[in-house]
Formats: sequence, C-alpha cells, structure tokens
Amino acid sequence: MMRHKSGQLYPIQKVSIPFHTIHIDHLGPFVKSKNGNAYILTLVDGFTKYLFVRAVKDTKTKTTVKVLLNVFYDFGLPSRIISDRGTSFTSAAFKSFCDTHGIKHVLNAVACPRANGQAERYNQTILSSLAKYSDGEDERNWDMSLGKIQWGINNSINSTTQKTATEALFGTRLRDGLSNLLDVNNELNPNLTEVRQEVLANIESSQAKQKQKYDQNRIPAPTYKAGDLIKITRTNFNNKGNSTKLMSKFIGPYKIAEALGNDRYKVVDIPGFSKRKNKFDSVVAVDRIRPWISINMAEKNYDVDPVANSSSSSDSESNNSDNELSQSQPEPK
Repeated sequence: MMRHKSGQLYPIQKVSIPFHTIHIDHLGPFVKSKNGNAYILTLVDGFTKYLFVRAVKDTKTKTTVKVLLNVFYDFGLPSRIISDRGTSFTSAAFKSFCDTHGIKHVLNAVACPRANGQAERYNQTILSSLAKYSDGEDERNWDMSLGKIQWGINNSINSTTQKTATEALFGTRLRDGLSNLLDVNNELNPNLTEVRQEVLANIESSQAKQKQKYDQNRIPAPTYKAGDLIKITRTNFNNKGNSTKLMSKFIGPYKIAEALGNDRYKVVDIPGFSKRKNKFDSVVAVDRIRPWISINMAEKNYDVDPVANSSSSSDSESNNSDNELSQSQPEPK
C-alpha cells in the first residue's frame, strides 16, 4: 500500500504588477572566464517572467547588491524578493539592504528547492543553453553567451503565461535580425492592461492545475505547536569515511519555536543540548519533520537519531516544475 506524503502546495498569490516580486538565485561555479566571472546571478520577475542573467565574479553580498541596484535603477524597486538561503542572501548586509529599501525578503525553507521553483526552472534552461553555445568553443568565454540566452528566453512563449515575457512587460515582442531583414513591424498592443489580465488569468489557471496534481497523492500535514520536540531529515551526509547506509536519515532533537503557516515551522536547537558552535535556527517544511518519540539522554552523538524503533521513514523532496510554487516563509525576525 502506497504511503502518501504529507504537506500540500500553497501557490504564491500573484499581483498583476511587473517587478512586484522577483526571484533571485546563483548558478555555478563555472570555469573562471576571461572576464574573471565564475557565477551567474539570475533575477526573474514573478509576474511577467522577464529574466535577467548576469555574470558575476563571486557570490558575495556586495556583488549581489550591485547587480540588483543596476536592475532596480531601470525597473524600480520590488516589494518582495524570494531567494534560497545562500550566504549572499542571509547575511546581515543583505538584510540591511532590504530594510533600507523597504523590500520584504522571503527565504525558502531549508532544503526545499521547489519553494523557489521560479528561479530553479530557469536555471536548468540556462545551463542547457550554455552547454549548446559552449560546445566546441573556448569554455572561458561562457559568459559571452548570456545575452543571447536571456534574449531567447524572454522572447519565447512561456508555458504558464502563454505570452512572451517581453510582450507581458512591454506590450510587444522585441525585434530581432530576421524582423529587420524582412522589414516586419512588431505591433504594439494598445491595451497592455488587457494583456496583463490575460497573463494573470493564465497564471492562476496554471497554479490551480499544479496544486491539484501535487496534492492528489498527498495528505494534510500533521500540525505542531511551539515547544514540540521533533527531528528533521538529514541533508548533509558527510560520512567521514564511513558508510552512508548506516547513517541515520534524521537528526535531532530540535524544538518547534513557531508555526509560520503554509506547513512551515521555525525550528531551533534545544538550549543546553547541542554541542555545536553554530546554533540551528531556521525554517523547515513539514514534510521534513517527524515527532521526536523519545530522548535518550545517554546518547553521546547529537547528530545520530537514537530512536531505533521509530516507524517514520524519510520522504524524498519532490522538486515540482511549477514556476509558481510558494512554500516559502519570511525569515522570522
């Protein structure tokens, strides 16, 4: 009998305003280019799906903020930024940047790539495109192809919106070399509001279908309250020369500090229990949480789950392809 996974899908409610919400992510490292670049910073507008692809030398917050400001000077400040928990985005400097500009920063739950599916999906497209452009070429010139890749993605029909990103943003498809050779006029849609209403309707329809598909084999998640003792699935299998097959799939115990909604919980270390220097304090999705059945105080290794008779088993993270997945929560303040 198939065991249904817990936790359902909570799509992000879309606002029909370009650059209200942007999704950001780093891709790399790549071979250091002749220009000194080793990473790609991607920015995706959550509504129009317009993509920015920028080659960067590193993933430091200072570099990230510089790229963001260059985009914001042209298109305005977003109300919300969604990102993973890379060090560039969790630093005090990035928090200060967002606070200074009145931007709400939403951090994904730990080890939950589907929460930023908008950026993750584009990353796969960028990688496959880079591989094609770099085939037979000097790999140190990989960053020279990013402009072509960005243009191609932004001028292709998006499966969710049923429009090109440029059409949703500017009301017209951008001209290319073929348009000039054939003297084709790309007409401007006089009713951009109507275009964006169509985009919003298509997004909402896609979200509904994705939620139905995602939820059909899942059950409502168990609920936890502040103070509950739990364990979470292990994401780092640093075996130090030992077999990973013998390592526990869970680590703990931890404590629920706060229920955040949308099947997300703030999880922290139990005071006085952990021997680690860096205290655990993060947001975890419910499908990575199990109750801590009992605590064996004689257990010497904090990172090994002493509950041998627990009936729980590890659920693999499903990486949904939908661009519109929410499953994210603001970093608790």
